[in-house]
Amino acid sequence: MNRQRGPLDIRLVSIYRIGITKKDVILVSNIVRDAWCRLSYSGHPNGCPQWGKRDICPPRAPMLYDFMDPTMLVVMEFDLEDFVNRYRERTEYTKRQTFKWLSSGIWWQGRARKLLREVCQKIVNDNPDNMVYTIMPEANGVNCFAMCRKFGIPIVPRPTKRVFEVALVGRKVNKVSGA
Repeated sequence: MNRQRGPLDIRLVSIYRIGITKKDVILVSNIVRDAWCRLSYSGHPNGCPQWGKRDICPPRAPMLYDFMDPTMLVVMEFDLEDFVNRYRERTEYTKRQTFKWLSSGIWWQGRARKLLREVCQKIVNDNPDNMVYTIMPEANGVNCFAMCRKFGIPIVPRPTKRVFEVALVGRKVNKVSGA
């Protein structure tokens, strides 16, 4: 069987840009945030392999209000089911094998986060205020599931059809350390 070669992108379904205030953000403590990152998942019995290795990941990542006053929620929705089906057409894998492989994010998450980063950077560039963004707000203590559901965005853990990438944009906070 002749299979296609070349890159396969995940398709963007929609972009949500929602103005928010501090009362809309649902935060957890750094203890809960750190525990989330250590939860086991497929192929990672000790949780995220990035734990403690990157400045943007816990426990080094700052809590949200230490660097930002959020003003906008940005959510990009991608069609995971379509991506899995198109990939399967190119390989000999069964539907179950393909879904297990691709749902982990290794094949699509980098591209999805790049698109999210580009959208956030454009928002920051178009605003005269001292703006910043985070494309991993859960690493900064934000309960993304609860916050997105609050706005009617149907985000779920371990998705099978649609995948959501979440970011926050806001004004930079200048923390003054005590002397």
